[in-house]
Amino acid sequence: MAPAWSKQHWEALPRGTYGGAAPLPAALTAVHGLIGELLGADPGAPLWVDVHRWRYALADAPCAPAASAGIAGLFVAGDMVAGQGRVHLAIASGRAAAERIAAALDQ
Repeated sequence: MAPAWSKQHWEALPRGTYGGAAPLPAALTAVHGLIGELLGADPGAPLWVDVHRWRYALADAPCAPAASAGIAGLFVAGDMVAGQGRVHLAIASGRAAAERIAAALDQ
């Protein structure tokens, strides 16, 4: 997916949660198919899908390091940690937060 795809499908479905017994709307089915292609395997039906939109949100500076340090058991993840609004950076941030959580649980 790219900005053009997002613009084309922006209003394709209302904000909310989808899934369960009901079939996914066409735009979500398309995304699910793309995920399967990336994985090289069928990921199976999602339990649920949340649709959110941040039309004008684009991180352009990282948040303070303390925000992602696990202070008081709170771990923050997302593209704002890297300071660039990119999905792969949000995923990497989530993985790093998961590793910090696992390490904290091992202590």
